[in-house]
Amino acid sequence: MPIKALPDHIKAIIMSIGAGFLIISMNAFAKKAAEYHDPIEIVFYRGLVAMILLLIYVAYKKRTDFYKTTRMKSHFGRAFIGNCGVIAVFWSYKLLPMADVTALLFSSPFIVTVLSALILKEKVGIYRWLAILIGFIGVVMIVGPSLSGLHGYAVFVPLLASLCMGFVAIFLRDLGKTEDSITTVFYFLLFGVLYSGVYMVFKGSFPAPDAMGILFCVGLAAFVQLILKTEAYRLAEASMLSPYTYIMLIWAALIGWIFWGDVPDIWVWIGASVIIVSNLFITWREQKNKQKKDAAIEVQI
Repeated sequence: MPIKALPDHIKAIIMSIGAGFLIISMNAFAKKAAEYHDPIEIVFYRGLVAMILLLIYVAYKKRTDFYKTTRMKSHFGRAFIGNCGVIAVFWSYKLLPMADVTALLFSSPFIVTVLSALILKEKVGIYRWLAILIGFIGVVMIVGPSLSGLHGYAVFVPLLASLCMGFVAIFLRDLGKTEDSITTVFYFLLFGVLYSGVYMVFKGSFPAPDAMGILFCVGLAAFVQLILKTEAYRLAEASMLSPYTYIMLIWAALIGWIFWGDVPDIWVWIGASVIIVSNLFITWREQKNKQKKDAAIEVQI
């Protein structure tokens, strides 16, 4: 059956899984590039390549209004926090095995839920608070053995990345009410290049000859996964796609084992399982609450 003939939700699932694979591939290329460049340099070249590809894409789509916005300050803030998060992610993969970092990054939805309650004043019930607590126990299961081993402080870097990702999600919830997704991606990449470009002027270096292809692949994977993820969330609800994002842990474990010989500790798998189950419960509760609100609105109408 041709892909175009598939139902929208099936296409969205395929795109979501593909985007997850590309995210892990991007991080694997970044881990390899870290042998030649520091994380901020990698973020600069990633953003530069991805932005050029995005401009080619919008030209092909004849999108002449993609840059128009009335919310430049929000884009500025989202891009700053988001690119700090990407730097922390790339630094994490430089310091730790891929599966460990990927599992720890799954703690981001807990942070989003907490920030939603504190900043957006969204109501979070006792069951979701309990799921968050259990999820953080899963984080401790992963972090604990690492603290007593060779990784030490390094385990806190992906947790910093998760915190940044949590703030980014709050920005995106707000920007999504008025902004086109391509506009948001464009300013994320543009400001990321400008932010990291300041560093490049004083501390940066031209791509190492052996790293040029790797850096291009980082940017290419970043661009394609952004397009796939954007299209996937256009075709299906986030609650439907959420479970498929956790396949990234399998991709990360396989790539880490094949290219770096990393075999995840049993506590990584146990902790990741606890985190994933907690995340799925939070997603289910949010979807259930949304259905209740929609039903109440229909009754009022």
